[in-house]
Amino acid sequence: MAKNNLLFMNPIDGECLKSPFLFPLPRKCACERHIQGERYLVEGSKRSGDHRILFKYTISGEGELILDGVFRRLRSGDAFLVEVPGNYIYSLPADSPSWEFLYLVFWHPQAREIFQNIISECGNIFHLNPDSVVIQKAWALFQLFRTMTIADKYAASLTAWEFLMNLCREAGPQQISSGKQLLPVVDAYCCAHMDSPVTVEELA
Repeated sequence: MAKNNLLFMNPIDGECLKSPFLFPLPRKCACERHIQGERYLVEGSKRSGDHRILFKYTISGEGELILDGVFRRLRSGDAFLVEVPGNYIYSLPADSPSWEFLYLVFWHPQAREIFQNIISECGNIFHLNPDSVVIQKAWALFQLFRTMTIADKYAASLTAWEFLMNLCREAGPQQISSGKQLLPVVDAYCCAHMDSPVTVEELA
């Protein structure tokens, strides 16, 4: 890793693995910039360790993702979600001077399940504006980890939840209009069944 690249681990990771409230916090956040002259290529099928989810957002330059045999050029604002390990390769292409990106890695099983649902609904690749709420929250998490101290773990968890929920919204804009129509129906159903448990399947 180049010396200008920054990687920060979650300072309360041990608590996150146990708490039902802290699980959406990532295990690590990083910002990297790779340039021609260095070899940068990652094969998802060769990654080892526990299963996890990688969120990677292109800040500048261009990268490339090969997912299930399909090539996709990654330009500023493009983001992708993949499971680790997985059937993909991402790299700095030979004709790209540089590739700068922000990434977050999520390890908790409950967080992985949410991301798997996002991938199922919205796909692996999408475009996010740099001033969007989801990217603002991603940078906020990066800064929290950068200080290596989290004074209020529940406020930090809220930032992670806001990242997740805004990613659901911003990665799938085609579903916003139908969602607005659905919300009153869901709200009415929940109010009518407050005396009994309501499952996700029932709401669907």
